[in-house]
Formats: sequence, structure tokens, C-alpha cells
Amino acid sequence: MSSQMGNVQAECRKVQTQHTYQGVCAMQKSSIDRIRESGGRMDIGTPDDTSHIEGILTIGENLYVVKQQGIYVIKLADQIDPKRTNASIPAVQQKIVPLGSDSTLVAKTLLTAHELFNEKVLPKEFDTTKAKLHALDALKDLAALGDICTAFQATEAQKISEFKVSIQPKGALLLPSIADMDAITKNIFQKADHIQRSLLSIVKLFYKKSADVNGIDDLLTHATKTYGPNDALVQYVSSVSEILTLIRLTRNTLEHPHPPSNHAVITDFSLRSDGAISRPSIEVFARGKHYESMFLAEIMDAIFEQLPIIFEGMMAALCEKHIVSFGGRKLHLIEMRDEHRSKLNKYVKYAYGIEINGQIAKFG
Repeated sequence: MSSQMGNVQAECRKVQTQHTYQGVCAMQKSSIDRIRESGGRMDIGTPDDTSHIEGILTIGENLYVVKQQGIYVIKLADQIDPKRTNASIPAVQQKIVPLGSDSTLVAKTLLTAHELFNEKVLPKEFDTTKAKLHALDALKDLAALGDICTAFQATEAQKISEFKVSIQPKGALLLPSIADMDAITKNIFQKADHIQRSLLSIVKLFYKKSADVNGIDDLLTHATKTYGPNDALVQYVSSVSEILTLIRLTRNTLEHPHPPSNHAVITDFSLRSDGAISRPSIEVFARGKHYESMFLAEIMDAIFEQLPIIFEGMMAALCEKHIVSFGGRKLHLIEMRDEHRSKLNKYVKYAYGIEINGQIAKFG
């Protein structure tokens, strides 16, 4: 734990240097200057998170500590009070994601972005800081989406287990029900679309000069024209466009319905004509497309499973397409081998490789 603490202190000193108050020379340092520029100890984590620190990421002006079970942002006193007017202002930490390096969601979003969005490898105009922050936003939404899905599936299972046909009021079958079905469904697709939008924000950073790239269909059209229909990026975008389009269209129909051509039908538990009770479902009509009735628990499960995989794969495909040479040597996108993994990136799939004496070695 002491080595981990030392790493945090070292990184804090780097950030502190960036924010050091320049208004007082060394001979005129006040007590607040001495406080701010002195060393200190910082224990990271909430009382219920005693997991180990596995890595420290600097993104922009902020420091992020990645523990096994959580991610924390650190803000130093000079970031809060840059003019040094209040000596009692402490450094602060805040848990921003209840998942850490032990989670594949963290690996497929933030940690893959940290590995691949390297300013030494990608074009100068690509803003690596903004891209990493978009990946962090996606991770936050994925964590929230996971909580929503888990809660809904638990409620649905409970309602099913509690339902007993043999104990019913006379005259009518009392079906189970879930409160706020419309709100729950909207929340699911809003979070899913936020994740997609974070991914599209990264896409736009790669294609700043192409004003026509504003959505997944635009990317597919642009990539096909630019690289050809058999290109690997084109093939990848084509393979994931259907589920991304479903998410986008469903959110639109839920928030801006225009029946009959553009609307969604959300159904709670219902009795079918064959006498069976059907689970909660959604049916979508949008832009001439008809997505037949799907069990809500199943479609949310599919979305939650696929989105982090798509996020990871799209980042890798985009980075591979935009790699620049390093010192005249060609770089490659590679799948990381076990010997290249640290405790921080134990679930990260992709990295860069460089050819040395006919062999591909991990770059960086």
C-alpha cells in the first residue's frame, strides 16, 4: 500500500506544479504557499472500498485513481482555490464510478481509451484528452445502465415468482404489474443512447474535417466512399450499425412520438390469446422500420452486453485506421499478450505494436 500511496503523491505533485501560484516569489512565500507546496498523505477510497490502487491516470488537469472496485477523481487545493485565498481548503477526492480495474466495463471503455488514445501515435489534430473524457462519460452511463437493468430484472423476477393463478379474485385474472414501465423504458434507452453519443463524439474527433459525419450511418457512408466497401473499418461499422440504429430510433420514438409512423408500444405483463402470460415488452415503429415486440428484459440485456464490446471495437478500428509512423517505423494495432498486461489493464484487449528486427513488440 505504501508504494501505491507514493505513486499518488508523485502524481499529485505533478498536477500541483501545473497549478502552482505564480504571484509570489520564493523569498515572499506566505504560510498558505508553504502549506500548498508541502508534501502530504492521501488515503484513497470510501469506507466500503478497501480494494487496492491499480493505476493513476492524468486526463487534462485532473487526476484519476483507479482502484480494483472504484474510480476516484482527485482535485488539489490549488485547483479549487487557484489564487490561494483560503489556507483551510483541502485536496478533495470523489468516487465517480463504482467500478474499477476488476470490471470489464472499465477495461473496454476508459482503460482501452487510455491505452490507445496516445498523442505519439495518432494525428496531432486528434484531441486525446477530449476522447478519453468521452470514454469516461460512456463508462458512467454504462454503470448506470447496468444498475437499471439489474433492478428491472430483479423486479420482473419477483413479480413472476409472486404470481399464483390459484389465488385469484373472482371474475377476473389479476395480472402482475411493474410501476412506471414507461419511465423505466425511457431511462434504459436514454442511457444507451448517451453511450452511443459518447462514441459518436469520439468518431467526430477523428473526422473533424468531415462535416457530414454526424451519426453511424454518416460514418458508414463516409468510410465506404473514402476506403472502399471491403475496408476493415467499413465492415466493422456495418456489423454494429443495426443495434446502434435501434437504440437511436427507439429513444426518438419514446421522446418524440408521432403515431402511427413513429411510436413505441410498451406493454406490461399481459394475457395472450393462447392463455399464456407474457412478460413486459416493447414494439417499435420508426422511419418505416418495424421492430416486432421484444421482451424488455431481453433487449436491455442484449444492449448492455453489446454496447461495451462495440465501444471497444470501434475505438480500436478507428485508431488502427489513423495510426501514424513513429520515428519512421510502422506501428500496428495488436491484441495484447498476457506478458504485456499489468494489474491495471488485465482486461484490456488492444495495444500498439512496433516492428523490431522482424518481430512485433508492444509499443509504449
